[in-house]
Amino acid sequence: MAAESPAYEVRYGWNRRSAPLAVALIACCAALLLALVVELVENQLSAGDALAYLLGLVISGGGGLFVALQARSRAVALRVDEKGVLLGGIPPRYRSTTAFVPWSEIEAVVLYRYVYPYIGVRRHPGLPPLPGSLGTGRISRCISHINTSLVDGVSADVMQSGRAAVCWKLDKERLAGAVARYAPQVELVDTDAST
Repeated sequence: MAAESPAYEVRYGWNRRSAPLAVALIACCAALLLALVVELVENQLSAGDALAYLLGLVISGGGGLFVALQARSRAVALRVDEKGVLLGGIPPRYRSTTAFVPWSEIEAVVLYRYVYPYIGVRRHPGLPPLPGSLGTGRISRCISHINTSLVDGVSADVMQSGRAAVCWKLDKERLAGAVARYAPQVELVDTDAST
């Protein structure tokens, strides 16, 4: 039996979070489509209803497709090794949203909950935003402000680097072991013991 690598790596895939989420979103899309067809046949569809159905179909169908693409990709979701932390991107823009953060830039690895478990990094002040982070425009700042007001004790920079553990499972023990092994000077902060 091969020895387990000291690096901690986890890939996107189907699990107890991603499968039910994809099924629920696709079922919602199917129900909306059926209701839309019924209203069209009965000739009771107003412009406002049509817009609401369209929006619901795009959100639920697009969300289900997004979760399925992410789970099927089997791409690296998180890797912690001697070089630093790789925060996997989001399909279909995996490459442009993947962020590698060297240990020299990291003050802390932070675990938090915002509907799902998340992992992010607190970096030294003054560094440019990571790929896949919200930008610095007015809308991005507004979203960042809303997000930080919803999660206690998590700064905007951590949330901007954050990755949700939906289509992959976060193993806190292996993560802690890898951080301690490769960067004992970096703090591991767990703001929610239930993640």
